[in-house]
Amino acid sequence: MSRSGYWFLGWSTSSTATTGTYKTGSEISVSKDTVLYAVWKKK
Repeated sequence: MSRSGYWFLGWSTSSTATTGTYKTGSEISVSKDTVLYAVWKKK
């Protein structure tokens, strides 16, 4: 995943997260509809 001028920090269930709860390559189990948001940090 890439975005010019940003570092990818992972995925989160919160759209306002500043840290990634789930890292690239991590496996997660979900038991209901779940939305994941990409977490970015400006370089």
